[in-house]
Amino acid sequence: MKYLDYFLIIISIAFFCGAYYEYGISSELIKNGVEAEATFVDYKVSVDRSKGKEKKSYYPIYEYLDDSNNVLEYVSNEGSSSMNVDIVSKVNLLYSKEINQARINTTWGLYSLTSIEIFIGLISISVMLFRVSRKNTQFNIGPNKMKRT
Repeated sequence: MKYLDYFLIIISIAFFCGAYYEYGISSELIKNGVEAEATFVDYKVSVDRSKGKEKKSYYPIYEYLDDSNNVLEYVSNEGSSSMNVDIVSKVNLLYSKEINQARINTTWGLYSLTSIEIFIGLISISVMLFRVSRKNTQFNIGPNKMKRT
């Protein structure tokens, strides 16, 4: 069970590093990105056939013009189980050719992945700390047990 604690620490660090990376991308897009109006054109459909069921996820695909008037495509990384975006609906998009990234210009679009990764990292750390504190009280180790009488 000791290895589980190490595993939880490694998972937490990985999620915190991922959150830092995603935050860096969003910060770069805010600082140096170009804003464009993107139009919804289609869905990318992802099918999961695990557990004997077929489950579909729909990821919106947007098209936008870059500063050179080239038509580019952005596939959102936020999918859903239903088709909830209307055809020709428009969103504001931030893109950068230097880092080859684009994101929808909303708080959720820019920081959702960062928030989710921080949340999962905090859960992993919390579970590990709970397990360690439980072990310490189980073996009568801790500040109250170390006092001289």
